[in-house]
Amino acid sequence: MITLAYFWPLDLLGRLHPLLVHFPIGLLMGALLMECWSRLRQVDANYSGIVHLGAAAGVFSAIAGLVLRVLGDYEGELVDQHQLVGYLTAGLARITSFLYWHRHRISGYLPFVGLIVTCLSLSLAGHLGASITQAKIT
Repeated sequence: MITLAYFWPLDLLGRLHPLLVHFPIGLLMGALLMECWSRLRQVDANYSGIVHLGAAAGVFSAIAGLVLRVLGDYEGELVDQHQLVGYLTAGLARITSFLYWHRHRISGYLPFVGLIVTCLSLSLAGHLGASITQAKIT
């Protein structure tokens, strides 16, 4: 484990990770639900702003998680898996954001598929994170 000198703003950022992750979860899952609804109703809608904000919040949440891991007392295989899937999810969210940014140049369903894959990875990361929380409580 990496040790850093105690710096309370970093400690606060790390401790806020469980709270911060809910913002990108809500944004990205909400964007997926709205995309599905728009496609079912055959309405041409653009939810790229929500995807961009969700991706940025996801990267910020991943940074807060890294700080929590470094400064906190979290270790073990489950934490390693959560961290890896969390980084993967943040990366997928950025790629999806890029696809939505260039949506007018990309034909087909590629941005939508990217959002689906991102939300699947997000679900796995959330499940692993919840498992860590439950293991800490019991």
